[in-house]
Amino acid sequence: MRDEEIEELLQLSKGNFEKSNIMIDGELIYNKQRTSSTAYLFEDGMPGKYSKNIERLIKRICYLMNCKRSQLEIMCVRYKKGEYFGKHVDYFQEHEIDSSGQRIATFFVYLNTIDKGDGGETEFTKLKIKSRPKKGDAVFWYNKNFKTGEMIPETEHQGNPVTGDIMKYGLNIWIRDKSFY
Repeated sequence: MRDEEIEELLQLSKGNFEKSNIMIDGELIYNKQRTSSTAYLFEDGMPGKYSKNIERLIKRICYLMNCKRSQLEIMCVRYKKGEYFGKHVDYFQEHEIDSSGQRIATFFVYLNTIDKGDGGETEFTKLKIKSRPKKGDAVFWYNKNFKTGEMIPETEHQGNPVTGDIMKYGLNIWIRDKSFY
């Protein structure tokens, strides 16, 4: 991701962070499993028309994923010192899926760098893989096995606590199998 895109995303999110929630049994709730903050940059997670930088980013994602703009769900997240997101998967359980469909793929883009030893890694707990935040880098995975149609439980991951005196910023981009808006 380009520096000018990152700076614009951080500016858009500034002042819009609220306590993050999680979905349990189809209901959004606040839970100690997730202590970060979320900024929905765009109404209902998806933009109408934005700057050239943001529009270019959206077009790249749609091109890479061969999806429509309406299938994207996008939000910025912030982790202060000690904050985390416990073990979870990004896809919904069958009874939680609404008219927007399933989250079939995930991009998580790091909007700043966290030095080694300062925590904040994205850890895939079943795969024993950790990704350290580096500005502009992204982690990508499919949540669904397209051959079997099954969701992939090995995508279970967590946002490890930030231990240094720095905040972690990231961008969640989920691709839905139906229009999100």
